[in-house]
Amino acid sequence: WTVCAKTCIVRLYNFDTLITTKVPSTSDNKPQYASTIDETSGVMFFVRSGCGCGVGVKVWSASLARLSAPTKIGSIRTGQDIANTMSLDAGDLVFSKYSCSDGVGIYSLPGADT
Repeated sequence: WTVCAKTCIVRLYNFDTLITTKVPSTSDNKPQYASTIDETSGVMFFVRSGCGCGVGVKVWSASLARLSAPTKIGSIRTGQDIANTMSLDAGDLVFSKYSCSDGVGIYSLPGADT
């Protein structure tokens, strides 16, 4: 889930161990949000961006075993952002993308689980 105070951070809760883990951020504390987990592969997907709508929006993946070593798998054009929900459908990462000035649409990032 995402917690937003001074900046947004992604947290992971393990129901088996009852442990909450903060997903490590970059040294400049860029906001992270819109997380989802592929339980089959053990991979988490999340968004990291700059401050403000549509600023440097990138999609990242990380193994649940190595959250501190994420891989950038995609990016969104300046002026567009990803809403707070992503999910996997047949290997594609599906999310709501919106224009910071015009509105919302549903899009996918094909082959995100490869």
